Amino acid sequence: MACQRTHVVVGVAAGAAGAGYWSRGDTASRWTEALGGGIGGGLGGVLPDLLEPAMSSWHRSLAHSYALVVVGFATVPDRVFRWQEYCRVQAAFHDRMSQASLEEWRRAWHALCAFLWRVAGGFMVGVAVGYLSHLALDQATPRGLPLFT
Repeated sequence: MACQRTHVVVGVAAGAAGAGYWSRGDTASRWTEALGGGIGGGLGGVLPDLLEPAMSSWHRSLAHSYALVVVGFATVPDRVFRWQEYCRVQAAFHDRMSQASLEEWRRAWHALCAFLWRVAGGFMVGVAVGYLSHLALDQATPRGLPLFT
């Protein structure tokens, strides 16, 4: 269990740092995306072991492989950054709706929606970076990572 705790802690830190680095907007938006990145990083940090539970020290297969890293680097960044941009567009829409609303409850609702869209944008970056942090930590162990399985 100490190993899982390490993956969560490193995943949260890496996810928050990654989402903060790739965030845009004002300071509050950047911190909100970093918050989402930390949440996603915690999940990404344990995701390989959720996909391939550690029943023995030889549990590493495709979800813990160099092949996955190569495929991930080739496909994931573009998709994650498109998702992140979609979330930012939705957050900006809710910002505008919040400012234009006359009723206080509508302003609060749209402000909450904008906040959650920013968290979601950082979350996806965090999952990807957290997953990568898990593989980097496992690579440093004596068994390392397999090429495929």
